[in-house]
Amino acid sequence: MPNETRNITIIGAGMAGTMLAILLARRGFEIDLFEKHPHPHSGERSIELMSNLALGERARHALEVTGLLEQVERLATPMRGRMIHDRSGRLTLQPYGYRDYETLYSVRRESLLHCLLYEAEQNSRIRVHFNHGLQRIDWDEQFAEFSSGSNGSGVRHHFEVLIGADGPASRTRREMEAHSDLGSDIEMLDAGYKFLTIPADANHEAVMDPNALHVWPRGGYMMVAFAGPDGSFTSTLFLPLSGDHRMLWGFEQLDSWTRQRAFMEANFPDITPLMPELEAEFSGNPVGRMGTVKLDRWHLGDK
Repeated sequence: MPNETRNITIIGAGMAGTMLAILLARRGFEIDLFEKHPHPHSGERSIELMSNLALGERARHALEVTGLLEQVERLATPMRGRMIHDRSGRLTLQPYGYRDYETLYSVRRESLLHCLLYEAEQNSRIRVHFNHGLQRIDWDEQFAEFSSGSNGSGVRHHFEVLIGADGPASRTRREMEAHSDLGSDIEMLDAGYKFLTIPADANHEAVMDPNALHVWPRGGYMMVAFAGPDGSFTSTLFLPLSGDHRMLWGFEQLDSWTRQRAFMEANFPDITPLMPELEAEFSGNPVGRMGTVKLDRWHLGDK
């Protein structure tokens, strides 16, 4: 348990794992932080990191505790309401509120992670190990094995306390389940998502109101867009994986540029002409999956 040791191992150097490492290090713990992907500065960019997310008050409080709020705010765009786009292109603004704190902030995932990693790497109590993919955990002997580097050589790391922060497809969780029944219930949705982009205009100005979260609700599917500080937007198309008897389109039916273009022009006519990379992004960007993970237990051991 953390009150019985000063050394903690964290699997996953995403936003959650890195922030946890920073906060624990400030309490005097020694941290080993493992990440299967290369360092973000390596040039191998993840499509997930190129998307935006919305920061609310809880996230801003966590950043304030770490001392990074002012830095992140310089990279964020305030969103004071939800801009609804109907099929005819008519806009309706729905304010989140009338107080300063009733605001969401759009920030690039990549920028936020860079801020957190820089803070972590400046702390001598935190050792970040990139290119370390978890292979297995021996809970009785308390060591984890990782594949490391381009040749996949094995690395063994002994731990006292291990925390999994490696996302919904957590390898740590699977290793826990192999050791003990966690009462897991994993339900995947029959819908997915695809990242698309809306660039700034020729004058580097945003083509829509940058201070709003843009939403194109269409019943069984939708698209949303977040502004970036450079005037561009990152958008996400949420759509069923496959259409149904009501002729609802799904990603499986959008199997050609002809169908993709027809679908976008019919459902999002106001913004489709402003997406010059649409064909390449439909072809190149993968369809992401969504689901819910429920566990009866989130830890091993009686303490």
